[in-house]
Amino acid sequence: MVTPSRGVTVFFSSHLLYEIEPVADHVAILDNGVIVKTGRTEELRDSVRRFIFTPASEADVERIPGVLDVIRSSNSVSVTVEDCADEKRHRIKALSANSLTTEAALNLDEIFEAYVIGNRGRAPAM
Repeated sequence: MVTPSRGVTVFFSSHLLYEIEPVADHVAILDNGVIVKTGRTEELRDSVRRFIFTPASEADVERIPGVLDVIRSSNSVSVTVEDCADEKRHRIKALSANSLTTEAALNLDEIFEAYVIGNRGRAPAM
């Protein structure tokens, strides 16, 4: 029988985030040796979301708070945001020229990419 440990911290570092996701209670995302985000794994997965929609105006996308990544295509935009609460969801839905196409939960790999590689705020048009 396995007894749960108490008061023990184990640091596990890997670039293979699919290994970390099922075992880590807390994660820290580092970019060039600097912690850019830390939190409970479940809370990160619950709070970071990707929305894909056709914006009513390109300027509106720039005003979404907490933008981590923006990818534009010919007729839609994919926006990844942090701290996604109901208020932010309503604001993003209001920016859509038509109905919101997708709201997606992300895995830890996608969250890492959004924080470290993402186009924060303004992104070049595609």
